[in-house]
Amino acid sequence: MKRSSRSSVPRQSNRPHYRIDESDSPCKSPQEEQPKDAPVAPTLSDAGNAVYARLAKLLGARGAKRLKVAWLTTLVIALTVGSVWPYRDAISDVPVVADTIENVVGSPLPTALPGEITILVAEFDGDKDHATEQLLLTWMGERRLAALALGRHIHVPTSLTSLQSRQDAEKVAQQYLAKTGAQLLVWGKVHRAESGPVLEIHYTVPPNTTLFVTWRLYCTNGQQVVSVVFAEDLVSAIRTELKVEEDARRAYAQTVLPQIVNDTSTSER
Repeated sequence: MKRSSRSSVPRQSNRPHYRIDESDSPCKSPQEEQPKDAPVAPTLSDAGNAVYARLAKLLGARGAKRLKVAWLTTLVIALTVGSVWPYRDAISDVPVVADTIENVVGSPLPTALPGEITILVAEFDGDKDHATEQLLLTWMGERRLAALALGRHIHVPTSLTSLQSRQDAEKVAQQYLAKTGAQLLVWGKVHRAESGPVLEIHYTVPPNTTLFVTWRLYCTNGQQVVSVVFAEDLVSAIRTELKVEEDARRAYAQTVLPQIVNDTSTSER
């Protein structure tokens, strides 16, 4: 068997070998280009650490930590307020937010006038400049009605077909009547239409009183004029409440007062 003429020893390449000297490389990092004694600019974290170290010397470690927490809290609050500030009007129109603001910083609730049928006028949804509220209060005052501003919203349900939503709104209205002692509460919403504002007005009376009209839509034709239909509905509500009070007074005079005399004469025997 013939041996191969090729040697098993690898051949030496005649190509020259080059060794790259990194010191001669033209591609150097910025840090390598700077001289060793070049000053380094302080970072924001370095400045913060320096301030914190100085505060720690002045206030102690615990005081400096509290101050740091307070500063971070203030920063977070400022950033949060700044991010929502452009949307403050839309946020304040949310019913839950509006109710919270009114209850916290709102004026005290009014008190019913003694011996008179007191009518409360709530702030209307969609009536930002309070034009509708002021119109109704002025109109009632000119007709010698005891009308007072409630200073609160009673939000109209988005769906009047929802019985639960209507009952919840009526419950809130009756709570205001109980707190103020008033006999009638007018509340509602201003709808915007091409022909002009449309007023959706609701009437709430104390429990155990039934109104012929509980709510209605009134067209204004773009004019700040109280509708005749509204005047008729308001008079009907007042008459209903007067009748209820007259019946209650009559029953009181016929049952309670005589019973006082009977009880007294019986005890003397």
